[in-house]
Amino acid sequence: KSSIIIAICILTSGYLQGQTAANWQPVGPIQFPVNVSGQINGIGRVCQMKFHPTNPQKIYAVSASGGLWISDNATNAWQITGTDQLSRTACASICIDHTNDSILYIGTGDPNYYSTDLGVYKSIDAGATWSPANTNMGSSMAIDLIMDPNDHNIIVAFTNAGIWKTYDGANT
Repeated sequence: KSSIIIAICILTSGYLQGQTAANWQPVGPIQFPVNVSGQINGIGRVCQMKFHPTNPQKIYAVSASGGLWISDNATNAWQITGTDQLSRTACASICIDHTNDSILYIGTGDPNYYSTDLGVYKSIDAGATWSPANTNMGSSMAIDLIMDPNDHNIIVAFTNAGIWKTYDGANT
């Protein structure tokens, strides 16, 4: 075992020496709004962020209590989607169709508390409206949704009730 660990260290040390340090910069929030009791307000817990499959400027973020937000300009501004029209706005995961970015899937619920919510929902209009896409799996919370890179109709949902797979774009 120790010889394998030593070999890995030797092999990776040369690779890591060629790496440069990342230049991280704070982008906010700078100041948190505080109410009269001293509680911090206006901060949503982001559960997952994903990049658009081909446009690095477009980023999607889902919140444990604030739905889906989309930025078209590398996080300089965010727009809320139609998730605010759902009866509950807790979202755990997002999946963007790599063949048509107007097709989105969200896993609802709060992954920090493993609470079920509305199940998986699908939008075919870039998030303006949403419909249930959880036949057979019900209100299970999808902690992550992964699309097959070769077939956009195949999606795997990792839920609090097991692993589910659809072969028809979440119709069943």
